[in-house]
Amino acid sequence: MIKTVIFDIGRVILHFEVDEILKEYTDSEEERVFIKNEVYNSPEWGGLGLIDIGYINMSEAASQIKDRTNHIHDDIVDDFLARYMDIAYVDKRVIDLIYKLKESGYKVYILSNMCNEIISKMGIDQVLKDIDGYILSYQYHQIKPYKAIYETLINKYNINPEEALFVDDKKENLDTANTFGIKGHYVIPNDYDSILALLREYNVVR
Repeated sequence: MIKTVIFDIGRVILHFEVDEILKEYTDSEEERVFIKNEVYNSPEWGGLGLIDIGYINMSEAASQIKDRTNHIHDDIVDDFLARYMDIAYVDKRVIDLIYKLKESGYKVYILSNMCNEIISKMGIDQVLKDIDGYILSYQYHQIKPYKAIYETLINKYNINPEEALFVDDKKENLDTANTFGIKGHYVIPNDYDSILALLREYNVVR
């Protein structure tokens, strides 16, 4: 029986699709390719996740990216890192769902690869206070899909994995969760109906 539901943030609570964001951010295909290859997929961000692990902050990431790309688009690097969160948005339906689960008696946690600067911009501080707990990668210098961050969540909040369901958009993250006995499979990124379908599958909602 499921008593605990664990949510990821990116592409679950936070609607974030890099290609959509880039289309809205700029009409220039050259700029889109540069941002995707050199910023989004950089070691600082999506490549090695140095920002999410908390090894560097956004300002340090920008400096490293600009140095590595020989300062050819410094203005774009600074502007995109400052503005992309204005294009991404929190899915209020998922927030409402989280509160409904709490009202129904479920324990609710967040486990996410996320840096503090994005958390501040998202405006979900109150949600983090209202749920039962959260583990964010930057806090512990641990990151999914590696086991340490799952162990941190389980041990800190005394979670019984066999009674827990994980909502995440990446198969490798769910594979690790499953090794602990946590239930669930990945949901379609940025798809509220996919989240509902998973919760219904495990009789968490109807």
